[in-house]
Amino acid sequence: MPLVTVHFGDRDYLVPFVRHCLAVAGHLFFMGDARTGVFLHSLEAEHPRTFIHINVTDQLNQGAREYYRAYCAKHTSPNDPTFEFLCIYRSFLMAQFLARYHQPALFHVDTD
Repeated sequence: MPLVTVHFGDRDYLVPFVRHCLAVAGHLFFMGDARTGVFLHSLEAEHPRTFIHINVTDQLNQGAREYYRAYCAKHTSPNDPTFEFLCIYRSFLMAQFLARYHQPALFHVDTD
């Protein structure tokens, strides 16, 4: 079963997180934006077959921005609308992953 995470942006804890996942599971599909890809580029070089970064920036530019605008227009939570949207959008990205890679299931692990 593929081990998958979704994270946007660069954070210091991502490198140890990825290293831990690789040590425990032996692989990781990391869905993130372009900033995350630059931050984790060295890990892709170190683990070319077991650490796969999937840049979702293109998907965010295709349709997600419309969904984001609609969500923010109706957002009533006291939480930050961008953060809340990304939490919801994570589910859509994982569904796309399952369809694209013809997987019946995945295990999602949170980065923090």
